[in-house]
Amino acid sequence: MKTTEDTFGKFEDETGEEYYCPINDVTDDRRVSEWEIDNCVEASTAGRYSGNLNVMDRF
Repeated sequence: MKTTEDTFGKFEDETGEEYYCPINDVTDDRRVSEWEIDNCVEASTAGRYSGNLNVMDRF
């Protein structure tokens, strides 16, 4: 994952867990599929490393 070049947005999986995922890699606007999660970072983990992700507010 190229954290310095990708733009991330906040998404949820089927269980409601929040993730930051590259905007261009997610096909659904609201939910992340199991295979897309491989390119994502859990929101709780990203909070500790917030300076390393370029996060865009999608809404």
